[in-house]
Amino acid sequence: MKTHEAYVLTDVQPDALPTRTGALISVISCSIIVFSYLWKRKWRRHPNPLIYWKSVVDLLYALRFQYGWDRYTNTLGCRSLATLTQFFIFSSECWFLSMSFNLYQCSTNPFTNLKQNLQWYHVFSWGVGALFAAILWISSLEFDPKVHPSCFVDETDANQLLVYYVVVILAVLCAVIFAVLETQTHPFGGMKEALEAKKDVIRSARIFTVAYIIYQIILI
Repeated sequence: MKTHEAYVLTDVQPDALPTRTGALISVISCSIIVFSYLWKRKWRRHPNPLIYWKSVVDLLYALRFQYGWDRYTNTLGCRSLATLTQFFIFSSECWFLSMSFNLYQCSTNPFTNLKQNLQWYHVFSWGVGALFAAILWISSLEFDPKVHPSCFVDETDANQLLVYYVVVILAVLCAVIFAVLETQTHPFGGMKEALEAKKDVIRSARIFTVAYIIYQIILI
């Protein structure tokens, strides 16, 4: 008879059917978004660049779990894979935060420089992802595929799970706050016309932000 610990470790293998199925769905959906964005110029209008870059990160994150890379790594490779996974997770959540903040910013300041803001979103999203990836790389956590099948979060460790869920929950809460603030925005005189000119941008940003908030809440 297997011990409870052995059962848990087997149950969280990264190449398990539920994990690979979810990863496959993400690969397909994110690939459609990425190829659509690259295929036609008309689909590159704001806020689609933010959606595109988030889809790129999510696509790489899904591919990481699709092929069971963990089984073919040594200790150094397992640490590298864990670091890369952490980079994808934090960068993805930061792109989501950027989308939420962009919705609020477009509603409160229709004259905002979208291209310049996109540059700052790149710095923020990739920078935060790289920072937390570096923290994991130099940490004292041990990653050995012979001991644990997953080169990332040990689901038997409450502290590691807590860090992961705190990040996701904070991102969702911030997005909800920005979405609520956006709906409460009352533009001053002269700004209503400017907002009307950008109504398609704001509508697209609002739809995707709300949809992703609902998606994340369901996952949590």
